[in-house]
Amino acid sequence: MRAAILVQAKKPLQIRDVDMPKIGRSEVLVKVKACGICHSDLHFIEGLRPTGKIPIILGHEAAGVIEEVGEDVYGYCKGDRVAIDYYFTCGVCSYCRTGLENLCQRIVRFGMDVDGAYAEYTKVPYRSLCKIPSNISFEEAAVCTDAVATPYHALKDIGVLKMNEVVALYGIGGLGINAVQIAHTFGAKIIAVDVSLKKLDLAKQFGADFVIDAKAEDPVKEILELTNGEGVDLALEFIGLPDTIIQTIKSVKKGGRAVIVGLSVREVQLNSIDLVVRELSLKGSRGLLLRNLEEVLELVKYGKIKVKPIISDVYSLEEINNGIRNLREGSTIRSLVKLS
Repeated sequence: MRAAILVQAKKPLQIRDVDMPKIGRSEVLVKVKACGICHSDLHFIEGLRPTGKIPIILGHEAAGVIEEVGEDVYGYCKGDRVAIDYYFTCGVCSYCRTGLENLCQRIVRFGMDVDGAYAEYTKVPYRSLCKIPSNISFEEAAVCTDAVATPYHALKDIGVLKMNEVVALYGIGGLGINAVQIAHTFGAKIIAVDVSLKKLDLAKQFGADFVIDAKAEDPVKEILELTNGEGVDLALEFIGLPDTIIQTIKSVKKGGRAVIVGLSVREVQLNSIDLVVRELSLKGSRGLLLRNLEEVLELVKYGKIKVKPIISDVYSLEEINNGIRNLREGSTIRSLVKLS
């Protein structure tokens, strides 16, 4: 089968013929139909974050069709259309048993620690699958596995967003644009912050009440003016830059919540006075839970979240390095690889 492989950091992925994966008793073989190109992949390729092995097949936002099932697989069969939760978990540690499987003590990250879905076929533990509703395409489902489910987890489970609250969203990229849609579905008032006018225009189309061009304006100052000097109930950061993380915290009202989703490769210096005197809650949000993926697929199924309009570019496997280059240059919202 054909696969795109990371052989060395800071080098393009290599398209190679490799052996088909061999499944275990509790695994399925999935014929990959679509796989999203994520900023995390860019971090791995540029050597900013380590992978579990080298060489490795990247790609963790995947959807496809089951081709083969192991002897102990329950509830799935050949031909099922499935989306993949990229966290492979043990199911028995204290975190898994209390519904926090994204913190599993033995977690294995699909397409990061083990071979992923920039390939014609991939193998997956059946417990990491969700069936795709019939009216959702493979491309939409692939995007849901991270770009939709990750901000959903951050807003619903970690940020505990409530109806009529005011939320600030820093970074209207592949995750942030879906955060706008999700927050709108939750009935929140939304302030979107970015340096791209194109992305801010898209945020307005998807329900943002106010947009702030951080290249032209001080976002914290603007947010305070929009909220009568108080700040927002909840602010989320999807970029992973020290400056925007600090701005996110400073945007929150007394007793409010700040949630960091973006991964920073640089240290962030915090003044504890900001947290203590204003009694803020500061949390990180890691990926998703399997139930989040199930829930967002239902929201897409019933038209509450629209995924097709945010898919800006589609590439073949052979064109994947073009997609990675365009992501690096910031010329895409959400792109993916489509396989036959």
